[in-house]
Amino acid sequence: MPAPAPAPAITERITARLEGRAVRPGETCWVRHIREATAADAAGPGPVVAPGRVLDALTLFDALLDFATADERVRLVWMNGSRVDPAAPRDAWMDFDIVYGVTDFAALTAPDNCGWIDAFGPRVIEQLPDAAAPGEPAPAGRFAWLLQFANGQRVDLTVYDLLRDGEAGVAARASAGLGGDSLTALLVDKDGLVSEPPTPHDGDYRVAPPTAWTWRASCNEFWWVTVYVAKALARSDWWYAADLIGNVLRAELLRQLTWRLVLERNDESFNPGKAHTRLYRLLSSEDRQLVWQTASLGSPAAVYDAFAAVLDAFRSVSQQLARLAGYEYPDFDRDVSAFLPGYIDAGRFWSR
Repeated sequence: MPAPAPAPAITERITARLEGRAVRPGETCWVRHIREATAADAAGPGPVVAPGRVLDALTLFDALLDFATADERVRLVWMNGSRVDPAAPRDAWMDFDIVYGVTDFAALTAPDNCGWIDAFGPRVIEQLPDAAAPGEPAPAGRFAWLLQFANGQRVDLTVYDLLRDGEAGVAARASAGLGGDSLTALLVDKDGLVSEPPTPHDGDYRVAPPTAWTWRASCNEFWWVTVYVAKALARSDWWYAADLIGNVLRAELLRQLTWRLVLERNDESFNPGKAHTRLYRLLSSEDRQLVWQTASLGSPAAVYDAFAAVLDAFRSVSQQLARLAGYEYPDFDRDVSAFLPGYIDAGRFWSR
């Protein structure tokens, strides 16, 4: 069933926000691009976003830029993350990742002087990952507010100190800040500090084909930790076994699946996405099922089943990858499989 057409009044308000707007001092073409892409979310493609949420997103984005324009301490604004990644799926829940390059870092981050954050709207919850505990030194260089607003919008707002290395280092500090993430777009540069604005790309998030050494190291890590899991099962320590399966063995399986995909596609590299979401969309239904079978860890029996599943899956994928890359399959599988029955009745796991 087609999505209902946006209410005319909201559509008109979205259009009004896009048109007749004065360009802010130092504003780059990326501001218009982000605003137009956000407005287009109301019509697709992809999951249709409620027009009211689009209007809220535009309002927040404009408020962030308006504050930067009005406050002389803010000299640069840039954006990171999915909103500057053309390959990222768009939906109603995309965050804004904004960085202010500032000349009075201490004043803007002083705990008793952060009321300016309230201008962006009422919050449900916030997180201050850089806040100093009582008695500890204040952070230097950058400070972030992770903000969840009551209307559903979310922004990670970072203040970045342009003067940390002294006045002579402002341009260098700006360059270092913009170069910290390949998915970065310059939104505002009031002073022309950035001679060559970055072009956003996902290079920092792409995985290259494995070398023989990195592939062997992954296999070694997997089979090494397998011994820990078997010991945990022998002790009936289901919690520890489940933790190792979920956080180590499955991580190595996903690493190998990513490498296999790169080799199968003859790509130089591939961005598997946050929590391997892009990889998952490209896996076959059989491989998806294999991965899911390693994630059911809610009971002792399920932990055993997940262990069996991750062993089968890793063995299969790493052997496929060895053939694709022309690598010699290491002896870890054979040696560990022969060793583990001393800890548990492992016949169900190593019978193949």
